[in-house]
Amino acid sequence: MEVNITPITDNKARKRKRNTEEWKRSKQKKLRYRPHLLPVYPTCGHKTSAFQCTSLTIFQDNFILKYCKTVPVKRKRPKNSRHTEKLFQAQFYIFTQQKRALPVCKQAFQEVLCITRRRIDTVTRNFFNTSLPAKENRGGDRKLESNRVKKDSVMNFINKFKAIESHYCQGQSQRLYIDSSLNIKMMWRMYMKENVNIPVKESYFRLIFNTNYNLGFGTSRTDVCSTCLQLTEKIKSCKDQDTKASLLTEKRVHKMRAQAFFNILRDVQIYDWKTETSKFIKPPGQWHFAFAKMKRIARNSKGAVLVRGESAYNTNNGMGKPVTKKTKNLSNMNPTKIPMRNVLNTLKKTDVNNLLVAHYGEEWKNDPVLFFLQICLRGGCNSTRMRNNSL
Repeated sequence: MEVNITPITDNKARKRKRNTEEWKRSKQKKLRYRPHLLPVYPTCGHKTSAFQCTSLTIFQDNFILKYCKTVPVKRKRPKNSRHTEKLFQAQFYIFTQQKRALPVCKQAFQEVLCITRRRIDTVTRNFFNTSLPAKENRGGDRKLESNRVKKDSVMNFINKFKAIESHYCQGQSQRLYIDSSLNIKMMWRMYMKENVNIPVKESYFRLIFNTNYNLGFGTSRTDVCSTCLQLTEKIKSCKDQDTKASLLTEKRVHKMRAQAFFNILRDVQIYDWKTETSKFIKPPGQWHFAFAKMKRIARNSKGAVLVRGESAYNTNNGMGKPVTKKTKNLSNMNPTKIPMRNVLNTLKKTDVNNLLVAHYGEEWKNDPVLFFLQICLRGGCNSTRMRNNSL
């Protein structure tokens, strides 16, 4: 059944998206910037109205959250050009278990959180200048927003196609399959012809196809008549009703001719040459040359059938000898006829019966459409008996 193509929301696309959080480098970065020791008790000894560092207890260290506040300097003293003018002052607090903020000095704040003075100065200075929290500016995708129009154009083009669901494992797989006559490069060429104003590279088109969709291309169908397949595709794309009716008639006549030829083949006798040959011809392992090492196997064109093996394609150095068994002559071969029937074992019959009961119920034997299966389960599928019963 044909379905519409939609982007995949979770991480189940044709190819997985990269997860930077699981990278070895990202994990090392987290370990590098996390505290390397447990919180320690402040050693500054402050206990004044401005700083109450010694009011912290060791039991409150597990509830510490860092908090700092930057305020502009109220009074600025004149300084020479060798010193930078101080623009703000940082105030540090630590929350107790009772959620009361205790003002502490910079040294106590630094020792409790196991961080350096330089990092505190950098964070507070950036926050005072921008009024924004710290943001990671290293790396990242810097072209995503600039290519938003291109991405939307490619996705809208892919969504126009129709796909079919997988016949197997529909419960476990979400992959859909497009026509097997297409591939990613052909779809990119079609996009370039249709969207001349928004061109993209093939690599970018392939990236969107692989990371935003779980699509595949159906394998080419086997055992399919090329004429039937060609007429079917023409019927699908034809919009003229008269031409479409002519194609339907041509396809019907073609199938009727094929059925007539198949009925003729039913009367052809089939012989068991495999069993008969094993009675007259030696197994390849008993031939007078190493069968697996030969590049070419030839026989004499006249007289008795003598077979020789050649180790190269352009040599004729091998010695021809017969490969028939002793006292055996090929002129005496008389293969038996193979009856036109399919022999089913008991386990196969049981499986088919259970499948029919599950789909059609216990009364499936009364359905005339399933008459062929009734005969097969009773005693094998004989073409002659089937043709006589149908008549």
